[in-house]
Amino acid sequence: MNKIIRYCAALVAATLLLGGCASQQKPGPGLQNGKLTPCSGPPRCVTSEYPGDIEFHVEPIVVIGSPKAAVWPSLKAAIDEMGGIIVRDTGKYLSASFMSSGMKFVDDLECRLDSANGVIQVRSSSRIGYYDFATNRKRVAQLRNLVKAKLSR
Repeated sequence: MNKIIRYCAALVAATLLLGGCASQQKPGPGLQNGKLTPCSGPPRCVTSEYPGDIEFHVEPIVVIGSPKAAVWPSLKAAIDEMGGIIVRDTGKYLSASFMSSGMKFVDDLECRLDSANGVIQVRSSSRIGYYDFATNRKRVAQLRNLVKAKLSR
């Protein structure tokens, strides 16, 4: 009986370890037709780009009225402060990755400057797993608050 328990525990540990390593390999989804990729499937993703998709919707980061030159640097500083690593930055699109402290799972954050609407559209998604325990929703809320604080200085 002890052998079975040890075998199951080892199998679970190996699965989690390999899952964490696998989650580090996949890059962020990027833009589709000039917009962030919609969320679909398991509830491990949030986005502001598609307000009609209630299950996955979060509010964008409002930057209307802020000095244009301060918006993108404030966003990048907030991501850095949160522990994110910026992977790609075009000045209007940014992708960053965040690694969990425990299992080293990697989540992707994407931001798109939507100048026409005075907002930064955001998308945050876990690379693997089914449910993220609202981690991505909390990340976007924290990012929104940090950017707002930096722009109000």
